[in-house]
Amino acid sequence: MKLKIFRNPFFILGIFAFFIFLILFLNSGRNTGQTSFLIINEYNEVWQIGHDDKEKQLTDNGHYKSHLKVFSNGEKFGYFQELHKRDEYFDYQDEQARKEYYENYLALMIYDLESKTEKEVFRGNNRLSGWEWINDKEVVIYQSCGTECVGFWRIDIETGEKNSGNYGVDYQWSPDKKYLLAYRYTFCGIAIGDKYGNEIFEVMRDENEIFPSLAEKTKAIWSPDSSKFALIIKKDAQEKLELLAFDVLNNFKIIYQKDLEANDFSDFFWENNRAVYYNINGEMKKIVIE
Repeated sequence: MKLKIFRNPFFILGIFAFFIFLILFLNSGRNTGQTSFLIINEYNEVWQIGHDDKEKQLTDNGHYKSHLKVFSNGEKFGYFQELHKRDEYFDYQDEQARKEYYENYLALMIYDLESKTEKEVFRGNNRLSGWEWINDKEVVIYQSCGTECVGFWRIDIETGEKNSGNYGVDYQWSPDKKYLLAYRYTFCGIAIGDKYGNEIFEVMRDENEIFPSLAEKTKAIWSPDSSKFALIIKKDAQEKLELLAFDVLNNFKIIYQKDLEANDFSDFFWENNRAVYYNINGEMKKIVIE
């Protein structure tokens, strides 16, 4: 009986399939995770957590750290580091001491995992508000500069070359990281420039009026391939909104315009670089942009 079962080809295939399943099951929890990095506040240091959950401390200076960001290929990461330790004090009544303390407040540190080295690439005041990667050699740092004012610094982390710019607030990079779009709510508009601080294009409404009505409704979106952007904005001297589309590759030429059906909208997005959608009164609208 046993011999007959063993010789049955379906029985043999079943045993083989079972062992394949068992091997896959036993290995399903191994080597499937990714290396991650985090700042453990208890130590104020950056730690690396491997796919095997092994922990490794990468920094060791006791300075408070924040805004940890890893580049997409996982070979570098950066973070803000306070230049003064939390138990460090100064004479707040001394204007010079106060200025020196806050003008040299934060540094952006870049850590190279291959060489296991870190370096300071930028030093700034307590108004630094954030940063992000442009590519594996460049970063941008944002700095608050007043009411509806956010400046930025572009820094080459290898050469130290840097430049500044200021287009507005709420910056949005084009997907190809060639342009920065910023909002100017005070005068109801948007501005676009490059990473070197050169303003290239703007759309403004009711320029002689501060905080005109519907300014907060301004919304811009880049197409996924960065070749176009769409904009919903107040019409000049009118209490209504319009939808505009621009050809980025043709000097930001207007290629579409229509008045919106109402002043309340949601779910504004691109699909496949050729159409934009938005929701008005619960109805989804589709606009083809050629």
